[in-house]
Amino acid sequence: MKRYEFFISSLVFLGLVVFREGVKINPEKIEAILSWPGPQTLHDIWNFHGLESFYRYFIKNFITIIALITECLKWGSFEWTNDVNKTFKVMKKKMINALILSLLDFQKVFEVNMMLLMLVFVLFLVKIANMLLSIVRNSLIQEGNI
Repeated sequence: MKRYEFFISSLVFLGLVVFREGVKINPEKIEAILSWPGPQTLHDIWNFHGLESFYRYFIKNFITIIALITECLKWGSFEWTNDVNKTFKVMKKKMINALILSLLDFQKVFEVNMMLLMLVFVLFLVKIANMLLSIVRNSLIQEGNI
C-alpha cells in the first residue's frame, strides 16, 4: 500500500467512499450486508443492527423501517417473527438504493431549520441558568442565609 496518493478521484474511508460529488456507502460493505444470513441469536441481531445503524443517514426513514428489529433488542430475548424477517430483508434491499450524501454547495440556495437551532440554544441557556442558580444557592447556604 502506498503511503501517499495524489490526484485520486475517490477515497475509501471507514466503510464510506468519499468522492467529489459527496459520500456513499462502500460497495464492499453493501455486498457484506446483502450476503448477511438471517440472525440465529440475539448477538447476531445486535451485530446487524449496529452495522445498519452506522449507515442510517443513507437510508430514508431508517428509524421507522428498523423499528421492529429494534424491538427485538429491547426485550433481551430472541424472537424472530415473519414481520421482523420482512424488515430484515427490506433493510438489506434499502442498502442497494442508499442515498449519496452530497456536500453543501454554497453557490446554491438551501434551507436551514432554525427551530432545531433555537431549541439547542434554549437548552443551553437553561443549563447555564441552572448552574448559576446552583452557585447562588450554595453561596447563600454557606453564608447561613438559607
